[in-house]
Amino acid sequence: MLKNYIKIAWRNLWKSKGYSAINIIGLSIGLAAVLIIGIWIKNQLQFDNFYSNKESIYKLWNKYEDQQKIYVNDITSAPACQAHYLISNFLKGIARRL
Repeated sequence: MLKNYIKIAWRNLWKSKGYSAINIIGLSIGLAAVLIIGIWIKNQLQFDNFYSNKESIYKLWNKYEDQQKIYVNDITSAPACQAHYLISNFLKGIARRL
C-alpha cells in the first residue's frame, strides 16, 4: 500500500514540475526559517547562564540627545568592572535587569 502511495506521489511530482518545485522550495524555506528562529531563541535563553551570579547581571543603556535626535544604545564607555559601582550608587531603579 505504501509503495502505491509513493508511486502516485512520484507521478504527480513529475506531471506538474513547476507547481511541485514551488511547493518544495516554499517548504524548505519555511523549515529553514523555523530552524534559524529556534536556534536564535535557544541562544537568547542560554545567554549568561554560565555565571554563578546570573541574577545580578545588568545591562546599561546610554541615552543622549543631539540636535533634536535621541540616541539610545547599549554601548557604554566605562569599563565593565565599574558597572556594579554605577548601579549600586547612581542608577538604582534605572538600570534594566536582563
